[in-house]
Amino acid sequence: MTEKFMITASDTNARRRGEKHMIGYGKCDEDFKRLVHSATHHTLFYPDVIEVYDVNFIKRLKLYECDGDGTLQEIKFE
Repeated sequence: MTEKFMITASDTNARRRGEKHMIGYGKCDEDFKRLVHSATHHTLFYPDVIEVYDVNFIKRLKLYECDGDGTLQEIKFE
């Protein structure tokens, strides 16, 4: 990733309520890895969806499905 981004994560209960948990901001692949690890290992909930947005929260850049062990699978969208 070359542009600044922010990461949100949510689980089924949060999505039902229309909520997303803000995880953090980054600007490189190392930041992305650190934030995803934080979302999947150091939170009080277990996210099953991780979204990557531009820094202004206007455009979704990537969408990932997250399984129980923290493995991500990118979901293609248009």
